[in-house]
Amino acid sequence: MEHTKGPWKIEKRDGHSIYGVRPVIVPEDGSIDRIAVVSYRGGATYPSGCDANATLIAAAPDLLLSLKDTVNLCRQIMSILVANGSSTEVMAQIDGHRGDKHGDQSTLSKADAAIRNAGATNPTT
Repeated sequence: MEHTKGPWKIEKRDGHSIYGVRPVIVPEDGSIDRIAVVSYRGGATYPSGCDANATLIAAAPDLLLSLKDTVNLCRQIMSILVANGSSTEVMAQIDGHRGDKHGDQSTLSKADAAIRNAGATNPTT
């Protein structure tokens, strides 16, 4: 599974319905008409949560790429530390879990899971 390539942006479009203007996520290159429409129940006020949700969705490709890069960098640093005989304490500091014998297990595992949940077939590429 592969997502529409980023970057994505937000456009405000009239939904031609009782819901009025809505944020629509679109690719900046215009390759498709829309990726997502952030909806809300109509009413007198436009909920600010719609814009916040649209902003988060539009940032998804950049967030995924940044997470992949960060995971790869952490693994490279940890490999260097292991090769240089660094202590478990140093490894634990990198991961933020002091005293954990395998410091890379929790945070990096969670990051790998998030990458897989985003549909990436290989978390480290």
